[in-house]
Amino acid sequence: MEHENLSKEETAQLGIGAVIGWVSASDELPKEHKHRMSRDVLTIAGSKMSVKSYDFELGRWNGSPHITVTHWMELPSPPCR
Repeated sequence: MEHENLSKEETAQLGIGAVIGWVSASDELPKEHKHRMSRDVLTIAGSKMSVKSYDFELGRWNGSPHITVTHWMELPSPPCR
């Protein structure tokens, strides 16, 4: 990881997204995958973390229409068997 040797001050200046991979949902949405949906991603809404996809046709995250996702990140690849 390119930011692993940063001081606390440098980490604070970069922000959490740059350090651990979170993307602000207000800045960018996941890429459309198929059927007008994104792939599943890890999301943060308030203090809740969950796996969701974005519905481009409805213009909202799947699940409850009343949630406000603030950040998301790609899921890691599953382990090889």
